[in-house]
Amino acid sequence: MSEPVNIPKNANVCNSKGNALYSNKQYEEALEAYEQVIRLDPHLAAAYNRKGQALNDLKRCEEALLAYEQALRMDPSDVHTYNGKGKALYGLNRYEEALLVYEQALYIDPDNVHAYYAKGSILYGLNRYEEALLAYEQVLRIDSYHAYTYYHKGNALRHLLRYEEALRAYEQALQLDPHLTAAYNGKGQALNDLKRYEEALSACEQALRISPNNVYAYNSKGSALYGLKLYEEALEAYEQALRIDLDNVYAYSGKANALHGLKLYEEALEAYEQALQLDPNVDK
Repeated sequence: MSEPVNIPKNANVCNSKGNALYSNKQYEEALEAYEQVIRLDPHLAAAYNRKGQALNDLKRCEEALLAYEQALRMDPSDVHTYNGKGKALYGLNRYEEALLVYEQALYIDPDNVHAYYAKGSILYGLNRYEEALLAYEQVLRIDSYHAYTYYHKGNALRHLLRYEEALRAYEQALQLDPHLTAAYNGKGQALNDLKRYEEALSACEQALRISPNNVYAYNSKGSALYGLKLYEEALEAYEQALRIDLDNVYAYSGKANALHGLKLYEEALEAYEQALQLDPNVDK
């Protein structure tokens, strides 16, 4: 067992102050406290780690990265510092480097839930859905009560066109957290993919009861109503989405489809042109 670090009294007070400020989300003030700790004890790796955390939360990722690298020079075995460094690299859009850092964290601690979860998120963002799915399954191997991971697993499965499995993942998320709006969104989308439109509509309504300004739910509701050939109601769902988010490309695209179903071709063309202005690849 290693000897406890001998922190000077004032450094200890500053460190406790920084932790309290950080817990209260006062990141600028916490950063000042951690910098004071470092002035009092420049060899305390944990202070650089906490400085990195505060800088990450302030979106000052370059500085956070420097703080984490300093911490790792002092203590190269601290898994939390690797987690923080990975987050900083992610914030800098240096995704491949972030993945390597999370692999280092997992080498030290093979049951590091945070590293697997972050790895899954990065891989998903890189459209590497099979690998993301494996990472999320590792999280659930360690912690089977992680509702958000089931949700993200469902998203990866949807992208792999494995809709029945995606639906089961969303339902597992909702068993753990019945108020997880994102999982209702995903469930509605998966049910739309399976052409089970009545059930999709029910999932969207549940999402909207929890979150009345949920653009995703209105878009999914529009898709379900369109699938049921209820074009007027679908149009109203897409219009509601656009009242919340005027630049929502999927709402314009869905609106165009609903207008086409109503044989309002000129208006449909106008809506589709608006979708293309927002995203030229909307139909690709």
